[in-house]
Amino acid sequence: PRRTRVLGQILSVLIGASAFIALQARAVLPDAWVDAIAKSLANLSASGKFAFTELPARAVFGSWNASLILVGIGILSFVAAVWLFGGTYAAKAAAIAGATEKAMPQTRMQRQARSFRSGANISLMLKEWRLLRRDPWLISQVLLQLIYIIPMGFAFWKSSELPGAPSTGLAPMLAMLAGQLAGGLVWITISGEDAPDLVASAPVAASQILRAKILAATIPVAMIMLLPLVFLARQSLYLGGLTTAACTVAALSATLACLWTQKPRPRKTFGYRQKGSVLANLAETALNFCWFFALAAVLWQSVWALLPLGIAATLMGVLYRVHIRRIV
Repeated sequence: PRRTRVLGQILSVLIGASAFIALQARAVLPDAWVDAIAKSLANLSASGKFAFTELPARAVFGSWNASLILVGIGILSFVAAVWLFGGTYAAKAAAIAGATEKAMPQTRMQRQARSFRSGANISLMLKEWRLLRRDPWLISQVLLQLIYIIPMGFAFWKSSELPGAPSTGLAPMLAMLAGQLAGGLVWITISGEDAPDLVASAPVAASQILRAKILAATIPVAMIMLLPLVFLARQSLYLGGLTTAACTVAALSATLACLWTQKPRPRKTFGYRQKGSVLANLAETALNFCWFFALAAVLWQSVWALLPLGIAATLMGVLYRVHIRRIV
């Protein structure tokens, strides 16, 4: 039951993201693809073979009869689902809440593992990576944020008009993705620690623990960004180097913002991690957009790059002042 719940959560994330991306298809797909799809749909509509699709279309455009029919279908589907599966729902929910995972035999790799032979830094990093690997739902929540940014990046790529550099529009998107991904993973490793007292009681300096946690969060970001950065570098060394610098600065600013505004919470509250701090929420979002527009303006050789750079510097200064006042 527990694995079924995790699978259901991940599928719900993918279905929701797919619906969102499908609604952005007109702005994301090339014009030739959009014209071909529109022509195919027009031919299907003219043939009359798929007349039932007119019902949701009429409902979307305000037909009361079609809307009532669709609402009725939804209610009947819900009642049928409750009638068919309601008898076992309570038992399954109890099994999810109280079931324990069956002990699995150790693999050869696990039997050969040496937990503390590599030092405290490596052990702490491996601990964070193992926790991420054991929680696929948490990984899906981090990647969900990236999926919602992809349509905007493709739209920016599509509108790119720089001569000789058709992939230039991807560079600002990569900078924004790096900041978004780093912010989520840093929160999980630092603020989302489920056993802070146990970690604090370890015979290791707090600075060493913090450094290992930050490395555990940022190394996956570097690995994810590596392939597209290499692709851009092969297009142009200037473009690849500038994008790499922007991704590094974006990840660093997101890391510092999360570190300066951290509020420890359980990892299961990842989706609500910013509810308690309006400043942290606005700052993280604004910083990501600042690096996006700053890199775009630099690539376009526009003086407007100074505006997002100034806003980002001001936000970082404000967050640092708030952090200093809090610890004092």
